[in-house]
Amino acid sequence: MATFLLLHDAFQDSGVWKQIYLELRDKGHEVHTPSYMDSMEGYTSGTGESLISNAVDKLKRYICDVGLSDAVLVCVGFSGMLGPYIASAFPSAIGHLVFWDAVVPEIGKSYIELCPADFAENLRAYSGEVMVAPVKLGSLPRLESFDHLPPKLFPVPLSVFMESYEGPSKEEWPKVTMLHTSSSDAFDIAITSKQSKQYNADWIELDLDEYPVMGKAQEVAGAIASVVPNLMETAQGGCGRRTMPHELRMQYCSLYRKRQELAELSLHRIDIPECVAGMMN
Repeated sequence: MATFLLLHDAFQDSGVWKQIYLELRDKGHEVHTPSYMDSMEGYTSGTGESLISNAVDKLKRYICDVGLSDAVLVCVGFSGMLGPYIASAFPSAIGHLVFWDAVVPEIGKSYIELCPADFAENLRAYSGEVMVAPVKLGSLPRLESFDHLPPKLFPVPLSVFMESYEGPSKEEWPKVTMLHTSSSDAFDIAITSKQSKQYNADWIELDLDEYPVMGKAQEVAGAIASVVPNLMETAQGGCGRRTMPHELRMQYCSLYRKRQELAELSLHRIDIPECVAGMMN
């Protein structure tokens, strides 16, 4: 069994991890999905406070409360800006850092400088004087289809995307893996195999063309779990969960079909297991 700490993207809460959380848990792993965007609600400009520091502090308190040890920290999109801060602050708690199409921070540079230029343009275009509205683009569709809204979306202060990364250098980071999931309708965060060599990182590429992440949650969970060497998985579900493709599971496994239906319903109403719901508070 391994331990995973999954950090959601900007505008989201931890509910977006629901299906992947279930897949990893069914493999026998311990999974944590804290929310951090709600710490930015009620923000007013002119205070000079660092919202990245606020988010990092919230996540640090969570790690202290649950007592993590040698966990794999998975960052998506914007949360790549937070991951190295947390991993370096808790070297015994975080043993591996995964950038899943996440921005890879560089000292002195902000998210808006590191993300692709067209996305930076859209961030500014969708912002008011202070807040950026949740937008139907960017890396968001990687975790949920925007045919329906995820459990909750948060407006985000534009300033958080303009804060420079002043955390530890890459030499101080734990082992790094870069996971890229290609999809015909998804946004590329400009993570490349060439970049993985620059960071001496392992590279994993997963083809999600024509499938939302929810439909390929088994494959994504398997890719995330594969970063832990010599891992013995314990599948607690039936229907050959570790090896059977999504299409066959939908055809032959009534339990899996039911779970897919419940996942779809959860996009209309929050219906998350108690153990997950507690993590969001």
